[in-house]
Amino acid sequence: MTNRLTRITTKKGDSGMTSIASGEQRPKSDMRIEAIGAVDELNAVIGILVASLKSAENSNDELVTSCQKIQHWLFDVGGELAMPKKLFLPENATSFLEKQFQLVNQQLPPLKEFVIPGENVLSAITHLARSVARRAERCIVALQQLETNVPKNTLVFINRLSDYLFVLSRQLARADNKHELQWRGSHKQEKNK
Repeated sequence: MTNRLTRITTKKGDSGMTSIASGEQRPKSDMRIEAIGAVDELNAVIGILVASLKSAENSNDELVTSCQKIQHWLFDVGGELAMPKKLFLPENATSFLEKQFQLVNQQLPPLKEFVIPGENVLSAITHLARSVARRAERCIVALQQLETNVPKNTLVFINRLSDYLFVLSRQLARADNKHELQWRGSHKQEKNK
């Protein structure tokens, strides 16, 4: 295997430009660069989730493995964004997320209000990952509006990932005490006084 990253500091980005994997130069403010960065950030937040899951008292090896599989797929998504017209994300990635979503969601009670993140650390990290996934999705949509060479499956995968992270955050919130804090609007709080 060749060394892919031999030089980290090249000073080429000092002018506000960067290269994508295809070799094309783009401004760092470019929507494609924004989408690549959002997916990279999402991968990093899921990495925090993986590390936290590993160090949890009741570590769940199956969940760790699933999250690591998702991290690899996020690199595939990044590759598709960095090398337009190339496909890396396997076809079964989205169906895997859909199955995981169904497995988790069927164990949860119906949701009556918005969930307030913070029931426990694992759930809060998963909510953070979900919100970054939603931002990555918005970036990919914006990119699709500007350029036609963004694979549709890339957007579908990120959308399903944010859905899965939402139900997973609910499951993790309920792991300690079967409770998850839900929003009580100001109008409801006034009634209870």
